Amino acid sequence: MDRRLDAVTAATGGVFTTKDAAAVGIRHEEIAHMVRRKEVIRVRRGAFVSGQVYRDADVDERYRLEVMAALRLRPTDAAAAHAALALRRLPTWGADLRRIDLAGAVKHHESGAGLRVRPRGDLEVVTIGGRASVRIADALVQHAAQSGIVAGVVAMDAAVHAKLVTVASIAEAIERMPRSGRRRARAAAALVDPACESVGESRTRLLLLDFGLAFESQARLYERRTLIGRVDFLVEERVVVEFDGLVKYAGLDGKEVLAAEKARESRLVALGYEVVRLTWRELDDPVGVIARIRDALARALTRPAPPPRPPEPRTASEAANSLV
Repeated sequence: MDRRLDAVTAATGGVFTTKDAAAVGIRHEEIAHMVRRKEVIRVRRGAFVSGQVYRDADVDERYRLEVMAALRLRPTDAAAAHAALALRRLPTWGADLRRIDLAGAVKHHESGAGLRVRPRGDLEVVTIGGRASVRIADALVQHAAQSGIVAGVVAMDAAVHAKLVTVASIAEAIERMPRSGRRRARAAAALVDPACESVGESRTRLLLLDFGLAFESQARLYERRTLIGRVDFLVEERVVVEFDGLVKYAGLDGKEVLAAEKARESRLVALGYEVVRLTWRELDDPVGVIARIRDALARALTRPAPPPRPPEPRTASEAANSLV
């Protein structure tokens, strides 16, 4: 990429427009030449990003760059609506990433070229990384209303876990939104669990709820009074369910992680637990997932029950004393 653009992209988060390029003396013909050489990628008409940055980005990051580009093209009259989740790098699972939603000074919804601008109304606009955005709580409830309850829970879990919002602020945002979207948003907010640490964990938890299984999130398991570790879910006090969708075991470090996981799993099995590990692909087959868990429960019931777990301490000092 042309060095004259380095300072521009550094100031704009990696995205630049034809107007930005012209300000440092780069003509449209030069940009077209860089596009042909794949030094830059056109992410929207009139907006570009470094080719290397784009190629290194995953799906969510590419969407974030596209949101930034849309805002760069409309710097004075628009703010990110539920696309604000991308600016905060919150999960956009379940969203239609072919479209970018903005809130602007318009009287009616405007759509075109993968962009929808809705009336901003009385929504407060804040700044996220130098970009105009509605507040995260408002973005979350819009996301739930448009993309569905599961998608809403996934994003809300992540935002509350990261302490970007509270359940109370989400409830307040629901009262500010149009009535037509409140049912989905309320249903999603009622299912928020700040203990969930990933998209996969949130989706797994919802599957367990849908099938009526009793479980504990982020359960601590012990051998006598020695902590073995924390597991994603403990189902019916007998089956450990772990989501392994993002674990990689390549290289020396990966082999050590895999060995540690196997050792921990062996200790859990010896205590009487069954262990079920889930991947992304399996989450798309909820009936199959539940069948695996129920089979594991049936096996567990043929074995001696795990020892009772010690009560969780309430303070750090109690935690230290409980392991003495």
